[in-house]
Amino acid sequence: MLVEVIACSLADAVVAREAGADRVELCLAMEVGGLTPYLHTIRAMSQMDSFPVAVMVRPQPGGFVDHLSSTLVQIEEIVSLGLPNLHIVSGVLNSSNELDLAGMRAIRRAAGSVPLVCHRCFDLTPYPLVAIEQLIDLGFNRVLTSGQAPTALLGAEVISRILDQTGDRIEVIVGAGIRPHNVREIIQATGVKQVHASCFEDAPALSGNVDFGVTLKVSGEKVKELVKAAKKS
Repeated sequence: MLVEVIACSLADAVVAREAGADRVELCLAMEVGGLTPYLHTIRAMSQMDSFPVAVMVRPQPGGFVDHLSSTLVQIEEIVSLGLPNLHIVSGVLNSSNELDLAGMRAIRRAAGSVPLVCHRCFDLTPYPLVAIEQLIDLGFNRVLTSGQAPTALLGAEVISRILDQTGDRIEVIVGAGIRPHNVREIIQATGVKQVHASCFEDAPALSGNVDFGVTLKVSGEKVKELVKAAKKS
């Protein structure tokens, strides 16, 4: 069982690795579902040696339409850093929320030989069993999904159908609402071999009258709990 943990900094990635995570997904702005992290943060991931780092490439919040040009520029910048442990997480849709096939081909070309993951734009597509075949044909290596539901547990039936259809032709990693107390139920209900979760420390109380947001930090204890539960035989 592979456990991927969301990280927003090098410090987060180090904590996640030391607590037993197998891979991190690096992003910013979790309050809007994750955006492309800063280049200097991505560059710092070279200190992780061979530990896999999947970098979110999503230029702006909102949907996934009309983001292609910015997405391609960011992918090319990130790939040019030459990180040996890099994976790219991205995707674009057309106005019908289907995969933008021409755009996805361009993303595949821009990523080169870097492993490529379709993020949860997949969960907006109207025909997931068609979309998963398209991702395979496009040469994507992995897809992140909640089974098109608010949580992976609620989407377990769709996830199971995707896994039954695809076999080992593409990696499927599930996310959304995954916690130590329910991860085994999700694994058993779907047969999935990879899980994706946030394991941030509880947000502190506001210390003043003006709210500038909080800095999320990965909790090593929460990662350990999740890894232990996910990998329990």
